[in-house]
Amino acid sequence: MREKGKNYERNGGGDERHRIRRHEASAGGPMYYTGRDMKTSHRGMKISESDWSIFLQHAAATMEASQVPKQECDEIVAFVLSLKADTVEA
Repeated sequence: MREKGKNYERNGGGDERHRIRRHEASAGGPMYYTGRDMKTSHRGMKISESDWSIFLQHAAATMEASQVPKQECDEIVAFVLSLKADTVEA
């Protein structure tokens, strides 16, 4: 669902491989990320608490539908929650 006035377009965040490298590096993986930080990447997107909550609901539903084991879900949720301060603006 798109809200009027929200900027849902990526601000030059790179292609799919670039996003994968960023998330893997942030999660402690072996890939090295040389792009912009999360705060810079999300600046101006006007992501609100409501947007964040909806994102978390979608992420939880996706992990459940994909039958991701509980331990991995908990690790992913902890990692994603650590990104909130750099993602939510409003």
